[in-house]
Amino acid sequence: MKIYKTAEFDFSFHLSKSNEVLIYVIIMIPINLLHGYQLENYQITRFLHFAYTHLPFRIKGSQRQKLDRTKKAILLFIVANGLFFWIQIFSFLCFGISWQFFTILGGSILASPFFFVLASWIISPFERLMKWQLIYRAKKRVKACLKTKIIGITGSYGKTSVKEFLTALLKDSFEVISPIGTHNTLLGISKFILENLKPSTEVMIVEMGAYVPGDIQALCEITPPHLAILTGITLQHLERFGSLDKIIQTKFEIAQSLQKGDTLFLDGENENIQTWISLFCQNVPYEIQEIKNLPVRYFPDFQGISFQFQGEEYHTRLLGKHSAKNLSLALAVALKLWITPSELQKRVEAILFVNHRLELLHNEHTGVYVLDDSFNGNIEGVKTTVDLLKNTPFQGKRIYLTPWLVELWEKSDEIHFQIGKMLVDVVDLVLLIKNPWTLKIQEGLLSEGFEISKITMFETSTEAHEKVGMFANRGDLIVFQNDLTDNYF
Repeated sequence: MKIYKTAEFDFSFHLSKSNEVLIYVIIMIPINLLHGYQLENYQITRFLHFAYTHLPFRIKGSQRQKLDRTKKAILLFIVANGLFFWIQIFSFLCFGISWQFFTILGGSILASPFFFVLASWIISPFERLMKWQLIYRAKKRVKACLKTKIIGITGSYGKTSVKEFLTALLKDSFEVISPIGTHNTLLGISKFILENLKPSTEVMIVEMGAYVPGDIQALCEITPPHLAILTGITLQHLERFGSLDKIIQTKFEIAQSLQKGDTLFLDGENENIQTWISLFCQNVPYEIQEIKNLPVRYFPDFQGISFQFQGEEYHTRLLGKHSAKNLSLALAVALKLWITPSELQKRVEAILFVNHRLELLHNEHTGVYVLDDSFNGNIEGVKTTVDLLKNTPFQGKRIYLTPWLVELWEKSDEIHFQIGKMLVDVVDLVLLIKNPWTLKIQEGLLSEGFEISKITMFETSTEAHEKVGMFANRGDLIVFQNDLTDNYF
């Protein structure tokens, strides 16, 4: 009995060796390639680069993420394999059975990614039609719900956290809906609207993500916000946008959608936001509220923080200076909606960690603490973690594990070197996944006198996660800073 496993499927067969190869070619390799295509957000050039630079992924697939079996993914799989099948029929008719094995094997290794590209082109007219219908229906639904107040949230980081905090602050006062998780794309939001928005809905909170200019504008056309939150702007996705100016312009598309009587809430200490405000946000018809200068007090052993906002003190189990900033953005909106400070203080105390965003975990069996910040993959998140470690009294050893920050383009070497320098005085051990950028982190550590014996370099992310527990004893802390999908390895 031969058992095949991926993150998506298990297969059990009685097979010969030659048939095992064919099963991999016909079933496993296409599934893995489809997953890679999905991880690259169906961007053809990125997918082709990934497919020809990550050949082992075609065989092994993803060990950590699962394929999202959407209608598009299923249709792509059927069409791509249909193309592959007809190519094999043509090969058999032209060359006979003797060449069949080689054409199948060669097609899977050399040409199979292009079958998915061709499949994308074939289904694109139908996809565009379905997309247009979905967006049209979502717009119509929003227009029909005249009493629903829409709150839009964008930025390079903190979007999901602010969305979760704001939902928690408003849900006991209003009928509120907000997408679960990180659904922040045009199609994801449209589906969410059609499944959840009703005329009785009082508040709809929408997280708006972007990979290219125009993404935020397109989302605002479906869900024009009355209240908009801009969490902060950094170099996140610089490789995709091409320049910091394009990132800034794209994020500020949310402000361009605002009308008279609307309000824009933003991080008043973010340098990129301040530069844009000074140039383009003068004499606008909407109100601007800037959130800044938040005194934060850190409790020992990572038991939470307290901070002051508009003359009131708030206590939370959440961690980090950026949690105070994100909470304050949410508080500003809640106060705008006439919820009292005394009520908000109770609700802030009850807010739970957002998964994988400076989430404190404790293993009762081993006694090891874990600070899971694996979904914060930007330099501002690293700075917040470093600030938290620096200001929180803790007796145990501090172990820092990170792969690297992605899509930083020409800034990558400089930023990773800075990360190494920042870590020197706040951690005891550093665990890295070997690549050119973590070598820059190591350089930064060594430049400030950090001992090489306190740095461990792993060959793979899987190995690092399997062995990290060997470095920690009871009472120690492991920090997971950023995690990456398999297409980045």
